[in-house]
Amino acid sequence: MRNLRLTFGTVGAVAALSLGVIVVAQAKRIQHLQITLEDLSVAGEVPPGTEVPAFSAIDARTREAGRITYGGARPKVFYVFSPTCGWCQLNSGSVNSLAKQLGTNFDVIGLAMSERKLPEFLNAEHLTFPVYVGITNDIKASYHLQVTPETIVVSAEGKVLRAWRGAYGDVLAPTIEHFFSVRLPPLPSGSAAAGYMSIPSQDDF
Repeated sequence: MRNLRLTFGTVGAVAALSLGVIVVAQAKRIQHLQITLEDLSVAGEVPPGTEVPAFSAIDARTREAGRITYGGARPKVFYVFSPTCGWCQLNSGSVNSLAKQLGTNFDVIGLAMSERKLPEFLNAEHLTFPVYVGITNDIKASYHLQVTPETIVVSAEGKVLRAWRGAYGDVLAPTIEHFFSVRLPPLPSGSAAAGYMSIPSQDDF
């Protein structure tokens, strides 16, 4: 009987220990999820009026080092994308149209958040403006670069005027058309109606 009680006691202790381990593991998972969600929601679009820094980058086509600076005559439109982002692919025609209509009134600049499959993306989408890679984490944080596609308008003096996240669907397109006084083509047939965006994986960032 004593041995039996010892056995039951041992089983109970092991079960309690196992339950404790499971509870701790679940708590850590919940904490990790909370941290992840907080990280994703730390920054929405960079707020208008934010002064953003100049930065160095690499031309994706020529591989030449360059520097994006402010103080010139024209404001800048940054188009932020990831080559593996499906919404970025669907949005290529619209952003090319925007760049063409803006002409010489704005400097349109593409910022690729990843070089993975970038040559294939550029060959397929025929972006009509310069594209840069090698964006540092500090610059991503300063510009709140977290999702793609994203469009950021910065004054010639380096202050954010507007920022929009998402493809130019029937929700976002009218806002952009009104701001720039342009007319955008619709997204390809079968695309979702809203201005959708993607959260790139760590491999993309």
